[in-house]
Amino acid sequence: MESMLEAVQYLAAGLFSLAHMAAAGAGMRKSPQLSHIFMSLGSVGLLCAILASALGWGADWLIALASCGLICGAALYNGKAGGAFHLSHHIARGAFALILALGFLRL
Repeated sequence: MESMLEAVQYLAAGLFSLAHMAAAGAGMRKSPQLSHIFMSLGSVGLLCAILASALGWGADWLIALASCGLICGAALYNGKAGGAFHLSHHIARGAFALILALGFLRL
């Protein structure tokens, strides 16, 4: 059962990461900003957290938390800078990112 939960965790984190990598890439093509680079770094970091977790390293949750923070911070900045700020969207993204990061924590 635990391996099934890990698989779901890895899949959700991977999809979250790839979706934000695509968003950062689209933003870079439209108007390159430092926030798009931060979002890309967060996406790559989250993929690294998945790898670290699969290999059994202990700092995977910390990598995931920092990466999700980069993704959410960049998205928040992009929303404010672009004039299309929707608070409920950022709250939902932050809550999902926190749940993903905490999912890497092993008790």
